[in-house]
Amino acid sequence: MRFKRRHLPILLFFVVAACQEEKALQTPLPPPQVTVIETQAQDVDVSIEFVGQTHGAEDIAIRARVEGFLEGIHFEEGSDVKQGQLLYTLESQPY
Repeated sequence: MRFKRRHLPILLFFVVAACQEEKALQTPLPPPQVTVIETQAQDVDVSIEFVGQTHGAEDIAIRARVEGFLEGIHFEEGSDVKQGQLLYTLESQPY
């Protein structure tokens, strides 16, 4: 490809533009404005939550021998129960 005279102005334009950008990059930029916050050291409670399941030493299914509505529950969940201890009271009208 031969160099033509009409390409000379375009080439000079790009050379001048490239020189001007280099001069613009050489000027130092001012430092950026930042905000400063003073912090204080203090104790913070760290709490961690985990998902899990608990199982008793023995899992015993309790089933009613008769149908009816509960009138009372005579134990606290998770407490020890003894043999013969009253656990539930059923309504007595139908019986």
